[in-house]
Amino acid sequence: MAIEKLEADWANQWRGTWTSTKECEDWAVIEKVLTYQGISWMIRKVGLAITPQDGLDIVVENGVPALQVARLSLPKVLGQPVYRFPLNGSEIQYDDAPFGKLKASLKRVDGPGNVIHHDVAAVDGSWTAAHDWSIEEENGEHFHHRRTVFKTGKEVLNIHQKYKKTV
Repeated sequence: MAIEKLEADWANQWRGTWTSTKECEDWAVIEKVLTYQGISWMIRKVGLAITPQDGLDIVVENGVPALQVARLSLPKVLGQPVYRFPLNGSEIQYDDAPFGKLKASLKRVDGPGNVIHHDVAAVDGSWTAAHDWSIEEENGEHFHHRRTVFKTGKEVLNIHQKYKKTV
């Protein structure tokens, strides 16, 4: 099933390889979040050295548009996972090493702009993260922004990441 023309323009903005500009990131906050998620010190330090890069696409799976995310920045020896998240708000569970078992739901936000809201949580309930992913135009160029509110216990942390389309 193809995406209808009206939706194709929206979907095409997401397609491509997006590489972090690192200009909005606060690594101290990101490291704190990764610590709460149980990521080891060594993996956190390796993560600091890697520039995040994801391949994004909007695909149709079983008649439902889905966001496909390929983690391109992970070394091939660790595997480069590809995830497909239906954009209809339904919850899915999956295993995402090194984060463990997660549950997530994604939906396109109605209204102006090109926004996908993505809720993800540890299945054990130890943390949640609410993401707003958007495609925004800046000086004639499109950028992909990820704004995250991470919660664990009473702690609330905000992360902003900015990606540039590189392919």
